Amino acid sequence: MASIFIGLNRGAPNLQPENLAVGTSTNATDMELRYDETKALTREDVMNFLDTLRVYLLAGNISQTGIAL
Repeated sequence: MASIFIGLNRGAPNLQPENLAVGTSTNATDMELRYDETKALTREDVMNFLDTLRVYLLAGNISQTGIAL
């Protein structure tokens, strides 16, 4: 499996794309998104996932994992 990890540490300045850590293995960042390159995902697939995740977070569903909202 060829995975790509995109990570960001909490408090990264300016939330600019150049602050993201991108690589083929974990970057040990505070938050990471991993996707599998062998699945032929489209940009729309990833955007749909992110939109769904945003709705999930805004609904407050993440509090059970220890994230303070």
